[in-house]
Amino acid sequence: MSVQKLIETRLSKLSDNGNTIKAYFDIVHDDDQVLFCEIVSNDNINRLTYKDVKEYSYKMGSYFEELLKDVPKSAFVGLMMENRLEFITCFYGLLMAGYKPMLFNVKLSKELNDEIIERINIKYIIADKDYNVNAQIVNISSFDYSSIKNIKNEFSWEDEFAISTSATSLNIKICVYDGASICEQINNMKGIFKTNSIIGTGYKGQIKHLAFLPLYHIFGLMAEYFWFILIKSSFVFLTEPTSENMIKAIREQKITHIFAVPLLWNAIYKKVIKEVESKDAKTKEKFYSGINISLTLQSTIPGAGIKLARHLFKDVRAKLFGESPTFLVSGGSDIPEETIKIMNGLGYQLFNGYGMSEIGITSVELSSKASQRIKASIGKPFDKVEYKISEEGNLLVKSKGLCKRIITKTSDELINKDEYFNTGDFAKVVDGSYYVLGRSDDVVLTENGEKINPNLIEKELNIPYVDKYSVLGIKKGDKEYLSLLLELDKSIDQDKIYRLISSVSENLKYIEEYNYHIEKVYYTYDKLTTPSMIKISRKAIVKWISEGSMTIHELNELKTLTDQSLTLEQIELAKIVTNIFKETLDLCLEDIKLESHFVFDLGGTSLDYLTLLSKLNEEFNIEFNSNGENCNTVIEFTNYIISHKNRG
Repeated sequence: MSVQKLIETRLSKLSDNGNTIKAYFDIVHDDDQVLFCEIVSNDNINRLTYKDVKEYSYKMGSYFEELLKDVPKSAFVGLMMENRLEFITCFYGLLMAGYKPMLFNVKLSKELNDEIIERINIKYIIADKDYNVNAQIVNISSFDYSSIKNIKNEFSWEDEFAISTSATSLNIKICVYDGASICEQINNMKGIFKTNSIIGTGYKGQIKHLAFLPLYHIFGLMAEYFWFILIKSSFVFLTEPTSENMIKAIREQKITHIFAVPLLWNAIYKKVIKEVESKDAKTKEKFYSGINISLTLQSTIPGAGIKLARHLFKDVRAKLFGESPTFLVSGGSDIPEETIKIMNGLGYQLFNGYGMSEIGITSVELSSKASQRIKASIGKPFDKVEYKISEEGNLLVKSKGLCKRIITKTSDELINKDEYFNTGDFAKVVDGSYYVLGRSDDVVLTENGEKINPNLIEKELNIPYVDKYSVLGIKKGDKEYLSLLLELDKSIDQDKIYRLISSVSENLKYIEEYNYHIEKVYYTYDKLTTPSMIKISRKAIVKWISEGSMTIHELNELKTLTDQSLTLEQIELAKIVTNIFKETLDLCLEDIKLESHFVFDLGGTSLDYLTLLSKLNEEFNIEFNSNGENCNTVIEFTNYIISHKNRG
């Protein structure tokens, strides 16, 4: 049966059986031949079919019936664990036994998780660790399915569960979904597949997901899990989910579908670019030229473009994910255009999507043409979703797939699905495709009354030596300043500080061309995110600064060689000289300090030294004798060039 026919058949059955979670479970878990998952533990792999998982879920349901017999039916029971088989079997087991699973974010603080526990009166939490929270933990990490002898076949299923937002807005929300909401979102698969059939493409006939995105997030639960069990996908669970094991599993288990937040894609992008930039000029030119050729062909003849990319970047791909990935998705926050451009140029088809805990997944850029994908659009709304933009520029969403109920500190609200939901995201639409421009509650009001969207400024910045930075409004006294805040590592050396300050200066000059004016630049040694955050929260940063849990300093307080001994002329010339050192020795910029000796520290030979002198002569039109006027370091050459110019 074709993928399209399978989707249509199963969705028809789902409708005939009432669009409930139970109906969906029964429909997808009807096959004892189809592989559901591989559990990878060191060199051991345990394989289970969809029917195996159905039986395990019934065992869990029977276990919970007895364990929770004193808990009133339809009460919330916590489910608190990272991705593993038991997340799935416990999720269904709780529903079977008549309880509503509350999917806890294991990375939230004890304070926030305790707030959820109190808000919906949770007594028990099913977990894979002994988490420190104000509820009774039932640790099933070593659960023995074979110990369950009395297995029930009939249950009074519940049809609701809840997830929480990640608290980046500082007001955690509990979003309750029912079967009708989830089935409405699942129904979008029909239109998705018709738009782009790549979503149903496997490797040698098998679609495999790396169970990487947390299933307690709507992105992981909906897009990674619920959508793809519809088309008999299998999942790979890692018992030790390190980055090294993840890459290894993608290659060895032939993973085809990888869904992740931009943090992963940005890390891959930086790894690739760092490797490229360490090469000679000819190699770099060849790489970037190949990316452009690949994207051009993928935009005209997509299939041929992918084949070309696999050929051009075979060595790069071998060091990353290998040849099996066919469909990659980014979601959860903005992805830089350079990141999505390089990933697609390498032949890894990376699509950008949109959703929220409150509304589920509502669109993905599904174009088969790379020229559209690399614009970082969130695509068009799915068939069963409506978008419009309010007068204030906010994205409004209407869909029967929205959550049923939202519980906050101050309210418990039933959602009217016949009305538009205000996402709070600024957006624009171009040729039918939507683009998210930033959060409306992040807007900074300048002293002259102008409203500035800091997200638009961040998109124009490119600051090296800093993993995270944010543009936001920071108060000093009674005034709020549009500021740039950099997260620095305390181990940063003075040479990098000098380069950082120079780069910040260049960036600020560049954005002035767009009429963006940063008033203050700060740095901090504190983290701009917590482990539970998938993106930087400006609201959280402002709160941390105001309460004193984050310490910030003005950048000009950073003591560097720039402050102590270098003039602006020296700084600019030293940058050029450093690059010439880099080209001559094929080193990374990070390895070349102002005081690094060309021979003793950097490993240059006498022949390299003559090449260096030739390049310096070509750049500055200054003749050096064979001993380079006894210059051996960047700063020595810089000072000599300045003195020579002054003599001239």
